[in-house]
Amino acid sequence: MKTKAIFRDNDYFKSHGKTPKGWGSWAFDLSVEYGDGEWGERPEPMFSPSMTYTDAKKWAKAEVSKFLVELANSGVAVTGTYILEVLG
Repeated sequence: MKTKAIFRDNDYFKSHGKTPKGWGSWAFDLSVEYGDGEWGERPEPMFSPSMTYTDAKKWAKAEVSKFLVELANSGVAVTGTYILEVLG
């Protein structure tokens, strides 16, 4: 399945007054576009292990890819487009 990731840092910027960077454990809220054009959210945020923000984005994309495959295998139609909001 081809996926398209959109990262947003609005919440993080509001909280910290700067864009995310550096080392730490990063939290992401996930929204997924379903096949009917509706959007759904994962009920709880995803927390990365301690790593750089750049690596955390790669980690999040890999985790979401697994999640999308699980959704598709359970019969849920997904487009592969998703948004990850970095939490502050």
